[in-house]
Amino acid sequence: MHMKKKYKKNGLIELMRFVFASIIIIFHVNKDLWNREIVLFRLGSFRFTPAQNGNIGVDFFFLVSGALMAMTIYRLSRTEQETSIGVETAGYIWKKCKQIWLYYLPICAVSFFVRLATGTKFGFWKVLSMVPSLLFLQRSGIGSMNLIGVAWYLSSMLIAMAILYPVCRKYYDMFTLVWAPVFGTLIIGALIKNTGTLGESNEWISVIYKTNIRAIADISLGTTCYELARRLREQTFSERKRWLLTGIGFVTYGSAFMYICSNRSSTYGGIICLLLCIAVTISFSESGYLVHHQWFQNKFCMFLGSISLPMYLMQDVFRRLVPYYAAGSSKKVKALLIFFGTLVSAILIKAIISFCTERYLKKRTGRTDQAEKA
Repeated sequence: MHMKKKYKKNGLIELMRFVFASIIIIFHVNKDLWNREIVLFRLGSFRFTPAQNGNIGVDFFFLVSGALMAMTIYRLSRTEQETSIGVETAGYIWKKCKQIWLYYLPICAVSFFVRLATGTKFGFWKVLSMVPSLLFLQRSGIGSMNLIGVAWYLSSMLIAMAILYPVCRKYYDMFTLVWAPVFGTLIIGALIKNTGTLGESNEWISVIYKTNIRAIADISLGTTCYELARRLREQTFSERKRWLLTGIGFVTYGSAFMYICSNRSSTYGGIICLLLCIAVTISFSESGYLVHHQWFQNKFCMFLGSISLPMYLMQDVFRRLVPYYAAGSSKKVKALLIFFGTLVSAILIKAIISFCTERYLKKRTGRTDQAEKA
């Protein structure tokens, strides 16, 4: 099933995707080099740290993924064409996989050779254990090795979507307005109450990875964000109310960034996640003044959003390369090399894949035109 109307990207969301991808990278660098203990400056009891709680950025990506999933479901539910929910769900997940594989598989290949270059030895069984990760099954518990460690996020996201998509499709209003906000909030609260944090990506709870539970909760809340945003978009707001929504967006994003750069306990992660829900809702509603502003709704912000995925995936490569080949450099130099190396490589990968994709589409279109003429 194909949608006739293409989704017009939201400049503010795209910019935030880049910002949160950068925050996650800085969080990992801080953890690798300083064990999250570096403090840049103090202001009373507040200690400014570089993304000490930056793992909350993953929750932002889960929320946005949930919102985009709900957008797709809502549009399909308003068409007259009927199809099996199972077939539609499988098609949606397959489409997501193909979009991610464009970047994921080449970066997996790069990561493999980087591991060889930095002294990692691969035997048959070690290589075999990596195969599930190529199919995004690393969070199923099958396979013990990952070529890209941070790709657990993609596995948990796809597993959660496969579970939630058919439920949301069949019971859209009930799910987005009742079940998702109630169970999403309860699950986040339970994770924090029982484990003390939303983080810890390798933790196993009973019969499932904690990251899968986290993804289910966040993506569920993301569907609620979209539905509330859609309803807000249908309203007519006065200038004062639009400025109020803009201010709330600033405060919620700002609170998240303050938490990210503070030494606050991880138990505050649940509250910040709910604040991000408000921020994402306002961003998708386009009811404030930020989304349509020329600062955000432009090609530059769209481009930054487009490199967030290759940035996220390439960080593992440079987190391995830099400490190995620049072992004598200072920690600050290593941090800069990792971040800017990741950024530049992501831009190059984006350019190469865009070029190859455009060439492929042109050839395919040309062949179709020739067949029609014949």
